[in-house]
Amino acid sequence: MPPSSHPLYPSHPLHPSHPSHPLYPLYPFHPFYPSTPSHNHLFPFLITEVKKWKCSDPDITSGISADSDRFAALWLQNKTLTQEAQQVIDAAREMYKEFYEKSALLNTNKYKVGAWDAGLYQIKACLTDEEYNLDNDYSSFTTALKNAMKVLEAKIDTEKYFYGFIE
Repeated sequence: MPPSSHPLYPSHPLHPSHPSHPLYPLYPFHPFYPSTPSHNHLFPFLITEVKKWKCSDPDITSGISADSDRFAALWLQNKTLTQEAQQVIDAAREMYKEFYEKSALLNTNKYKVGAWDAGLYQIKACLTDEEYNLDNDYSSFTTALKNAMKVLEAKIDTEKYFYGFIE
């Protein structure tokens, strides 16, 4: 059945996910609708820890108190990590803490940071945005994380054949 004759996609210039489309309320995913809950299930820190960090953005702070832990944080909770993996988590923690503390001063709208569990890409982009960070240099945080990830990558690279990920 061609898309124009499909009952859910009548001939209309906009995609059903656009708020101006007549079927928008029926569309299951609303990327243009800001109150649609979206969760970063790979966020690695528990809410109890995040609540202790200083946060300068009241919108982010209010979202933390009304939410629950993410899958990755719960999964990591009872795991013993290698030293290399723990260094990556520690470096990311420091970057996230800096982001939370400076979030009210950063261009969070540009990178669509609307929740407390923003992704690492968004955090790095906000901290390194040249328009907003003329007086601050956050490269130490991004460099520390990049270096920790390279060390972990080297360890994984040596073991990928041993554990059968690559034959």
